[in-house]
Amino acid sequence: MGSGSPQVSGATGVPNRKHQRLAGMTNMFLYAALVISIWQVSLFIGQHYYAYYGSQHDARTHFNVTRYTLHLGQVLQSTQNSVNENFDAAQNVTSALISRLEALQFQAQTLDHQAKQNHRELLKALEAVTIRLRTLDDSGSMLKMNLTKQEARHQDLARSSMELAQKLKSIEQKLEMFQDANSQLQSKISSLENAAHRMHSHISTRLSSSVEFKPLRDMSKWENKGDNGLHGFLSDIVGRGRKEGPPELFYMPSNTTQGRLLCLQGNHTSDGTLNSYAFAYKEGLPTDAVVLPGTTLIADTYWDFNNPWHSMYNLIQFVYWKMNPTCKSAERLILFHWSELRTDLGYWIKNVFEASNLPTEPERLSYYGRPVCFENAVVSRSGIGGVPGSLMKDIYEEVRCSARRKCGVTDFRSGPTDEVKVRLTLMVRTGARGFVNLTDWQKVIGSECRSEKGCKLTTMFVSNLTFCQQVEIMSKTDILVTVHGAQLTNMIFMSPGSRILEMFPRGWEEYAGHGQFIYSHLANWVGLRHEGYWRDLNTPECPASYGNDTKSCFSFYKDQAVGMNQTYISNWVSEVIDNFSHVQTQAMLPVGEREDPDFQFSWDNSTCACGS
Repeated sequence: MGSGSPQVSGATGVPNRKHQRLAGMTNMFLYAALVISIWQVSLFIGQHYYAYYGSQHDARTHFNVTRYTLHLGQVLQSTQNSVNENFDAAQNVTSALISRLEALQFQAQTLDHQAKQNHRELLKALEAVTIRLRTLDDSGSMLKMNLTKQEARHQDLARSSMELAQKLKSIEQKLEMFQDANSQLQSKISSLENAAHRMHSHISTRLSSSVEFKPLRDMSKWENKGDNGLHGFLSDIVGRGRKEGPPELFYMPSNTTQGRLLCLQGNHTSDGTLNSYAFAYKEGLPTDAVVLPGTTLIADTYWDFNNPWHSMYNLIQFVYWKMNPTCKSAERLILFHWSELRTDLGYWIKNVFEASNLPTEPERLSYYGRPVCFENAVVSRSGIGGVPGSLMKDIYEEVRCSARRKCGVTDFRSGPTDEVKVRLTLMVRTGARGFVNLTDWQKVIGSECRSEKGCKLTTMFVSNLTFCQQVEIMSKTDILVTVHGAQLTNMIFMSPGSRILEMFPRGWEEYAGHGQFIYSHLANWVGLRHEGYWRDLNTPECPASYGNDTKSCFSFYKDQAVGMNQTYISNWVSEVIDNFSHVQTQAMLPVGEREDPDFQFSWDNSTCACGS
């Protein structure tokens, strides 16, 4: 081990000098131990050799020599053993030291490798920093260039500021001149305003004093009934006559009134000529006038506002006004009958107006004789006269939808069903113009209904029902059988495609004129099918005492009860039920399987034009 080749570092190739010095010291120690042992042996031999030869080689001496020689051998053997033990111990220490040195050498190699790795990473980092510094240097150069440009721009701005300051100074000088001129102008304007105010006050006084009130009922034009556009109510306003078009509504102020407001005076209920009207500019209203804000709906009629048909015909046009072009609202309602103020609105039409969110309490015009002017007025004189059928359907569809919404009715025919259903209603009037024998009518009609699967008969006594009950029953009616009368106005709540069977007593065909066909027209406007009339000719003859007085004869016939011909009524009702069932069956079939591919069936609309 002491004479082996020197250790070399695997990382650098340089001899491990610590290892070499340790091996040399170990060898020196071994050599020293051996020399000392030899020296001790030599000393011992010399001592005994001297004693041997000094005693003249006697036998005792020879024995001693022999004994000492043996002892010397033992000493040498002991010394050799000691040397061997020391050498083994030294060799073990050396091996341990060499192992520790090898471990330290491996750790040193690891640290050296890590140091080199760190060195490489440091070089990379330094390279990145160098690149970044170069980039920053470039950015700095660009920034320096930008700063130079900014400095040049600031110099330009400074020059511009100086020029602007000079211009501003010039403007200030001119402004001072203008202010002086403006002061003079303001003084003149003030003088003119004072003069204008005096003039306005003078003109307003003259306008107020020049407002001319005219009779609300002009008898000279009353007989025209609007045929040529002239009308006895607000006679200065010329209408369209008998021409077709949307509901004829007059808006005031407008071009029609030359921008003037409508003013009314008087609230007489028995003589329309005592009520008066005028048009006035807002700046020159009549003395002591009351101005009502918002929108006022005004209607005049030849008939009345209590009968469902008459009130509907003369007021339903305001539903059209509300719908078009956007849902509008009105603050008040004023009603006239032949220019006479009316303050009552019938139960039926009041509910229709309530459902449509229109005013329901007619204005009484109780302002102690003071003139009343309206900020905005919408005037109707002819109801729904002259309105084409297409617009009528839109109006009645909205009325039907609004009434159902008010009454919470949802059970109506809105599309094809899985089975045929026929809902037949016998509507009964109480009092005048009823059925001669209601039981017979129920029996005949009920028999025909029972012969059709899915048919249900309901008997409806109108006078006993609330408005919403009437709406609900009509919404669930497919075929309606009743006598001519205002109760038929309820047909507007029936779904499109439903059927009407109308009955008359004797005399209507001869004396009633066009008025007897109004519900046939209404059925067409609503989208229903009017199936014709049954006229009971068994009514007693007009009394001979009436002679040729057709008016008296009609009064006699008008409210007679209606009897029946069982065979005719039975066949008629059966035919209508069969036809309606057939139509429903066709509606349930796919288009390609229908008898007529062009067949169309109208369904109900559940969405109102005006939400609430």
